[in-house]
Amino acid sequence: MLTSLHASTSGHATMSEIESFLRVKEDKRRDLLKSWGLNGRQTVAWSKLWSVIGLDPDQDESLWEALKAPLLLPSDAAPMVGISVETLNGWCRTNTLPVGFPPPICVGPRKKLWINLDILARRQPEVYADAAGKIRRSRPQWQLPERPSITLDPDLSISTLQKNSSVEVDLANLQGIDPGTDGFMLADIEELIADINAGEEDSSVAESPMMDRVLDMLDREMEAGAATSPRLVTKTALRSLLRTKGQRPENTELSLDLFDAWFPLNGWNRVTMPRISRKVYLSYRKRARAAIARTLGVTRRNEKLRRQRDRCESRRQNGHRKRSGDLTVAE
Repeated sequence: MLTSLHASTSGHATMSEIESFLRVKEDKRRDLLKSWGLNGRQTVAWSKLWSVIGLDPDQDESLWEALKAPLLLPSDAAPMVGISVETLNGWCRTNTLPVGFPPPICVGPRKKLWINLDILARRQPEVYADAAGKIRRSRPQWQLPERPSITLDPDLSISTLQKNSSVEVDLANLQGIDPGTDGFMLADIEELIADINAGEEDSSVAESPMMDRVLDMLDREMEAGAATSPRLVTKTALRSLLRTKGQRPENTELSLDLFDAWFPLNGWNRVTMPRISRKVYLSYRKRARAAIARTLGVTRRNEKLRRQRDRCESRRQNGHRKRSGDLTVAE
């Protein structure tokens, strides 16, 4: 438990000091503090900043100055340990950090930071290892693909998502779309929309695509002749859900894992979602999740899997009938 003495003597960080510490600009700093429940203040206790990045707020006094040092970007940390920035980012994307390598702190879709003292201990363990070993941590080590509780939207590429996502889970969780109710996927434009989605899936994309790709996909579907009304509602649904987390489509990672973690089936809460009823939440979740799945190509992948299973089952049954017929003739 953090005592009032520790809270006061560890000091307070000004807004400019917080921006320097987190390596962000003013607008991003406001978003981060708001998401952490620390907005609307002139200063923030260092103990609270340490807490939200996964450290115990009560740190050894000898570490205070070291833990107030600006966090390190990959471009800072990589040269210090003698590796390339690409190698470091690759370790993080694929969850292959070497044993003992300090885990990053994620404060954005592509922004990873490291505690200065942790990197120094990796570079010169004989000098800094003892001090780094005194850092008290309140959360387990960060890993992909699990979502750390300190992150807004950690770095996870589509390829990593597809390798680590269970098709069975996707099939069980995927909400179907009723063409008769929503007017989605009119028969005469199905093939055109599938081509649009396929082209989007096969094109070169950013390492961490954002949710605004869903809005772009819906706009292209409407331009191709798909029903406008349900897609406009879907765009509203996605924006409204993300707003409850203080997020926007353009700064939120495109990920079904992240969406499911933030918006589970039983995730409606009267306190955090006062403007959305439970019924509306479930409707919004269904629409938004289905659109995300289409954007990622998960829907097409699942449909292909179903067709393959149907063909296998049909062949199995045909083979069984043929064997039964041969047995009858032999008798």
